[in-house]
Amino acid sequence: MTWHARWSNSLGGKLLPLLLTGCTGEIGSSQERAPEGPGPADMVSSTPASCETLATSPLARLARQEYINTVADLFQIQPPAATTLPEDGDFGGFKTTAGQTLNAPLAEKYVDAAAAIASAVLLEQERVFGCTGRDEPTCIAEFLGSMGPRLFRRPLREAETQHYIALFVKVRASGSFEQAATVTLQALLLAPQFLFHIVERPLTQPEGQAYALDDYQLAARLSYLFWRTTPDAELSTLAGQGQLRDPAVLSAQVERLLNHERARPVVRSFLSQWLKLENIERIMVDPVKEPSFTPSLLSALAQETRSFVEQTFWTSNDTVRELLVSSTRFRNQTLGQFYGDALGGASDALSPVLAAPDQKTFGLLSQAGFLAAVSRNQEAAIIYRGRFVRENLLCGR
Repeated sequence: MTWHARWSNSLGGKLLPLLLTGCTGEIGSSQERAPEGPGPADMVSSTPASCETLATSPLARLARQEYINTVADLFQIQPPAATTLPEDGDFGGFKTTAGQTLNAPLAEKYVDAAAAIASAVLLEQERVFGCTGRDEPTCIAEFLGSMGPRLFRRPLREAETQHYIALFVKVRASGSFEQAATVTLQALLLAPQFLFHIVERPLTQPEGQAYALDDYQLAARLSYLFWRTTPDAELSTLAGQGQLRDPAVLSAQVERLLNHERARPVVRSFLSQWLKLENIERIMVDPVKEPSFTPSLLSALAQETRSFVEQTFWTSNDTVRELLVSSTRFRNQTLGQFYGDALGGASDALSPVLAAPDQKTFGLLSQAGFLAAVSRNQEAAIIYRGRFVRENLLCGR
């Protein structure tokens, strides 16, 4: 099943092209992250026609998982623990760093993380730098030429390269190679070009006007959308060759990224946030009134709903419709007993079907875990369920 089919006629089908390319305006500087823009067919033009209706999205830092994945992929080391990094914010029910201020306490966390990463990398300095017995400034220049584009997600400019070489030389004048290399690496990890998703205005583009993403920006957008990490060698090579904005090449890369195993947890996280599935195991009910709602039952309900939603996403041709009307089979005896007890003999026709663990349950709105997750604790709250369906599934207001 291709990504085109999975996102066809669905929420994803409308949003995916916007996330892949885009245009941007500016608020005070050229370092604003590009908001959603037009689809692949419009990407060959320098200024997408639909950008006039789009606002500029705020600058965003690497999210926690993005930072962790990026460090692991860049250096093949154990990345910092999530708890040591700044927390992601929340907007519209989704985790995000967009528009968050970077105050002193948060900056200190990045300083500590950069120090820990540099220390771990220096333990394998020969693998990372390879400077033993070589002219050190030349070796550092080569390191910047190979690792710099991966850290900044674009080639370093000459002035940037010279800046970091000068930093290394200055520290090395009074310290060891390890000290100079550590300071240089920490400086790279604390650079805005690494910490933030930055889209810079082309020098030839008039200030204040919208513009399309370049190939490197598009590669980063694709990689962080599907894998939450820095572009791999294939994406980087295509960006360097200027091929990524070709619709056929772009389509093939989307296929490759989405069908890779690394996309699975990203999709799982999106679906969980979108449908509030993380709330299932947080449900609090009166144990006297609802003795059947045990922790093991809530865990089983969460597993059932997540399995249903993910299976629907990966196998359906019409995602939102299938989400509402598709069927799945559950083989959990705990749930089979729960559904049987919940009917209480009210329906002779349905009770034998739902009580059997190998039978079908139809659509998202038949998932007990989902229905409880979008209601208020200890309330039937059908109005909240209806509002959720209207706004989150049907895009109504």
